[in-house]
Amino acid sequence: MRNLFIAILLLLPASSLPAQDLDAGLVAWYRFDGSFADASPNGHDGSASGPTTPGFAVGVHGQAASFDGVDDALRFPGIPNNAFGSAFTI
Repeated sequence: MRNLFIAILLLLPASSLPAQDLDAGLVAWYRFDGSFADASPNGHDGSASGPTTPGFAVGVHGQAASFDGVDDALRFPGIPNNAFGSAFTI
């Protein structure tokens, strides 16, 4: 009985929280699953550039973009310059 009471107490706060809209303010979502396509409904697909273009490597969850550290780049021409408010690095 005590374990049931504790379990109910742990569940109550989570069920009383309002749902979050994860798409609100989303500019782009890149899965890096073999392409640089934008998985959001915004269509901000990326493209690889450089003498040796970035590829894909095994990541912790799925794949990750792989760079040589010299001159690889990803370009996202459809994203407005002010979408993030300032310069950023990933």
